[in-house]
This record gives sequence, structure tokens and C-alpha cells, in this order.
Amino acid sequence: MNKFCALTGEVTDLKASHIIPKFFYADLKKKGGCYFRSTYNPKLEHKDGIKIPLLGNKAELLFSKQEKWFKENVFDYYHNKQKTIIQPIKMRNELFYFSVSLLWRSIHYLMHLHPDNFQSAFKNKQIYDLVIDAEKEWKQYLNGGDIPEIYSNIYIATFDNIISEFSDNADLLFYLKRSCDFGVITDNLDIMINCAFFGKCPNFIFFADLLPSTSGDFEYGYLVNNLPEYEKTTFIEDWTINDNRIIECLFERSDLQKSLIEKNPVSSKAALQIVSRIKSTPNFKDSELGQLLKMKYD
Repeated sequence: MNKFCALTGEVTDLKASHIIPKFFYADLKKKGGCYFRSTYNPKLEHKDGIKIPLLGNKAELLFSKQEKWFKENVFDYYHNKQKTIIQPIKMRNELFYFSVSLLWRSIHYLMHLHPDNFQSAFKNKQIYDLVIDAEKEWKQYLNGGDIPEIYSNIYIATFDNIISEFSDNADLLFYLKRSCDFGVITDNLDIMINCAFFGKCPNFIFFADLLPSTSGDFEYGYLVNNLPEYEKTTFIEDWTINDNRIIECLFERSDLQKSLIEKNPVSSKAALQIVSRIKSTPNFKDSELGQLLKMKYD
């Protein structure tokens, strides 16, 4: 059935659009497991990631071009353990577009989860209004418009330093390495100085500063729009989170994920199916997922 594409506005057949690009899930499969569960609905299995009816074919092709760029120029370098991008590459525009597209899709996923009252996804109306304004500005940019005037401070970070420091915390490592998450990070709700929307993928997180005009001091990671046109960069040195307040928030999100899963356990039948899959997977105990589960339950 024809509906409006959320990006272009055209009436078209909507695709089952990935919120987080498919190559993230393909990598997770290589590291153990073949199905995925959303923190927000742990009982529902996803074979190749979270998808919702969101985009038409034109928008899908537009996003897929930038996803291909990110995979080849950032994602593959990171997972091949080449922590330095050796050759300077044209990065700023492509990385900025990809980052904004992921954050924009993350907002729409939260809209999908709260179809009747999207405002309830946030702690107060001010945050809701900021997110709505950012979505509108990003939509215009993603459709070929100018760089956003207000919500243009976009950051990217990896978790290498956090993973190294808290290598014995199985729940946190599972969250950082294998989970997707979307939401808002903020400080004092009465007088907010720091507030950012985030979209978290396995091993990467993207932030957008929602209060760029304030004197906020959260250090979200690497400011994408500060990149020169061509850049040789180092993931470990430059793309890390060193702000303890943000690290504390990641712990809180990890605890929330654990709580939601414990409150919504899978059925006995589903649990048996999971055990059966694990037993039939060669060398599962040596995989990333196998090692995390061993750490958690030993």
C-alpha cells in the first residue's frame, strides 16, 4: 500500500528500512548469534536488525550510497584493527551526512515505538521540542538542503578506552559491543545546559548537540564538522569518550537494558531454541558473544 516517504514526502511503496545499517548486524553475526532482540521489546526476534516502514526507493538509494561509504572508509578500517586511517580521505561531507541520516532515522524509530504520544519518549516537553526541531532541520538537509544552521554539531565516538578500562563488566561490554540504542543524554532537567540526542550502534555512537547556543561542557567525542576536507585520523586517540558524565550515562543505559530484558524474559520455548542454536554453532564458545555470555554467567 502506498504511503508517504518520511524523507522525500512522495507517495510510494515504503520499504522495510533499516534504522541501523545492515552491515552492523552482519558483523555481529560473524561474532556469534544469528538473531537480534531490541532492548525495547526483547521478546521479538530480528533476523537482520531493526526495520520499520519508513522510506521509499529514492530515499533508500540515497542513504545506501552513504552507508557504503561509511562501511568502506570507517567501519572496515575499525574492525580490521587498522585503527589509523592511513591515507587521507575525503571524509567531512560523507561522514556528516551519514551521521545525520542515522540520527534522523533513530528519531523516527522512537516515533514508531510511540505512535500515539511521541512526547512520552522524553523526560519533558522542552527536550521533545528540541528533538522535533532537529528532525525537521535534518530532513531538509538530507533532501539536498544546506548544512543545518542550528543542529549541526554532530559527534562520533568509539568505545575502545571504556572497553579497556571496564573489561570485567559483562553487561556494559555487551551493551557497548552488541547493542543498539537511541535517546537523549542531558544534565539538570530544570536548567539544562547539556542536552544531546544519540544513536548508538555496536562499537560506535553518534551525538547531536541539541543546545549548541548554551555554554554546555559535555565532551561527546569527535566533532565531525570540525574535520578538514581531507583527513588522516586515528580512532583511538581522537574518537573516544573521556567525559566521565557521559560514561556514567552509558552505564545507566546498560543497566536499563539489563532491567528491560529481565522484566521481559523470553518464553521457555524461545529459550530452548536459543540453546539449540548455540549448541549447533561451531566454535560458538570462542566467539565474541560466547565469551561475553561466559563472562556473564560463570
